[in-house]
Amino acid sequence: MVPGPAARVQVGALPTTLVPGQRVPLAATAFSAAGDRRDDAVRWTSSAPAVARVDGPWLVAEQPGRVTLTATAGAARATVPL
Repeated sequence: MVPGPAARVQVGALPTTLVPGQRVPLAATAFSAAGDRRDDAVRWTSSAPAVARVDGPWLVAEQPGRVTLTATAGAARATVPL
């Protein structure tokens, strides 16, 4: 049976603070409404790329400040404030 469409995204552990120049791997998994793991690609975006930008599978801290990361798979998304 094929799992249904992505209904939620679970984000892997991230540090609560970063220092400029620090690189942190980004990890997230999509799940269907039934809780089945999906193979959907997760797309990451940053609300403030001047503070922390997404570079492929990495989050790169640029300067002090606050940022919200968003992980999206299909219509499902999760946000993480840093």
